[in-house]
Amino acid sequence: EPNSGLIKNTPISVESGYILVDDMMRTNIEGIFACGAVSRRQGALLKSKTWDEVWLEGELTADNFNKTMGEKCQTY
Repeated sequence: EPNSGLIKNTPISVESGYILVDDMMRTNIEGIFACGAVSRRQGALLKSKTWDEVWLEGELTADNFNKTMGEKCQTY
């Protein structure tokens, strides 16, 4: 069971406890991305993810975040 309690009472789309994302790992809220065991692509089958799948999702999410939000994001 995914642990998505952190986003309870937010407008982020959740289904069966999973944060729903698109192919770029974006949620339904602009600038919010999700990956790993707590996320699921919309329309994907419910199944456990391997460590390798989760790791690759993290890389994909970081890359897509950078492409989408890079210029809007402050760094310190």
